[in-house]
Amino acid sequence: MEQDYYYQKLKEMEKEIIESIEGEVEEGERSSLRKKIEELSFYDNHPGDLGSETFERTKDISLHEKRLMDLKKIKRALAKIEEGSFGICEGCGEDIDRSRLEVLPFTEYCISCAEKKE
Repeated sequence: MEQDYYYQKLKEMEKEIIESIEGEVEEGERSSLRKKIEELSFYDNHPGDLGSETFERTKDISLHEKRLMDLKKIKRALAKIEEGSFGICEGCGEDIDRSRLEVLPFTEYCISCAEKKE
């Protein structure tokens, strides 16, 4: 029963991330960085505008990479449910606290091992 709960929760998270990534791709097709930068002219805009645009684009790329990493972890957690090893810490082999799994169902480590790893 508990495994079904986490399976559904992970599938929801997976769906949200995939939809988000698909939205990013569509947005990226509509406006590239080059197009955005070409709209910015050094003559009629503040020089900081280009820096701001570059910062925003870098931030978007970082968020995209985090979503991809989370998606990979979600897929791994779903595979663990299938094989029966979900909720077991990869560091110490103990059960991961359920309150941690509730917040971060694709976590691979218990709190103690996660802190040591960081």
